[in-house]
Amino acid sequence: VPNPVTGQKLYWFDTPRGFGLRATPTAKTFIFDGRVNGRKRRVTIGRVDNFPVLDGARKSAVEHAHNFNRGLDPVVEKAKKVEAETLKNAQSLTLADAIKSYAVAPKKKGSGYGSGMKLKKARTIRDIHTVTERHFNDWLPIAVTEITGNMVRERHAKIAIDAPTQANLAMRYLRAALNHVNDESDSDTPIITTNPVDRLKRLNQWAATAPKKTRL
Repeated sequence: VPNPVTGQKLYWFDTPRGFGLRATPTAKTFIFDGRVNGRKRRVTIGRVDNFPVLDGARKSAVEHAHNFNRGLDPVVEKAKKVEAETLKNAQSLTLADAIKSYAVAPKKKGSGYGSGMKLKKARTIRDIHTVTERHFNDWLPIAVTEITGNMVRERHAKIAIDAPTQANLAMRYLRAALNHVNDESDSDTPIITTNPVDRLKRLNQWAATAPKKTRL
């Protein structure tokens, strides 16, 4: 089979139906063409050089035909594998990584004065790191998916004993960092299904604060 000068040329074998050869100016590749769940799909089996014996490529084509008949769409299956791998990697993300990513991320559109994506001020970034390192230092190495509502409630109550305003601020930074994890994920499945900090608001457990009456 000659290589075409330009474009591609397709050659089809008798069996199985859909088993073919695609020739381009630089390569020859075995392919399988078929329909699965009403959609036309073309699967690349491999370059001819990788199959010294034709029966090896034909066997692969038969397997694809069998999967198509079972309704296994290769595009959908590949997307599932990629999403599963992405989710697996994301679930190992530590709180330190999440806070670092959130701190340097632009503010969301509509937040603060003006509109559009704006970078956080240097002072804000410094405050995020200072507050979170002070109050969540022992949590920084653990995965974000391991932080529970009970952990948040107990830590918030502990901080609020001496510094209620700091307790609320620390939890707001934590909540924002965890929300940012989901925002940055390519997966349609949320990495953090429920933000553990939301429990404070839902149960009305934010620390009561009052304006300062002292003088500077």
